[in-house]
Amino acid sequence: MRWNLERKTCIEGIMENGEVIKKEKLSAITQIPRVEFFLKAYYDNTYEGKSNKIHWYRYEIIDREGNSLPLRKGDFVVNYIDTDHGYSNFYGRKILIYDNRKGEIYTYKSNTKGPRFLKEDLIPLLEELDRYGSWEARECFLENLILKEKIQKLEQKLDKME
Repeated sequence: MRWNLERKTCIEGIMENGEVIKKEKLSAITQIPRVEFFLKAYYDNTYEGKSNKIHWYRYEIIDREGNSLPLRKGDFVVNYIDTDHGYSNFYGRKILIYDNRKGEIYTYKSNTKGPRFLKEDLIPLLEELDRYGSWEARECFLENLILKEKIQKLEQKLDKME
């Protein structure tokens, strides 16, 4: 399906199974069963290379009526989703997460191209933040996982040396 970039936006629905549906009007997606999330994709720019042409967007989470919908889990709220960054390749997008309890804003970089970032990156991130209670506690947990992996590799090297 070719999108008329003159309109500058399209609506994307993410189904429960992760499949993405693109339509020009929200009403066309709300009729489809099992759509879990709705996004408005604002056209930002097009990169034209020698062998490819890529359209970049900025996404906004919306409800079934088209109103902006703050995504939240516990004390954490998605404050802003930045424009896709890239030229011939996708370099990610910044997402600002607000911690209501601390009054702090954190930046998360999503490297998942297209609207799938919502279900594959953002929802799991918010669930982790809610589970650990703070950005810092989540970071410590991730660092501990990396350290455990390094220790296991060192132990394996030591076993081979013996």
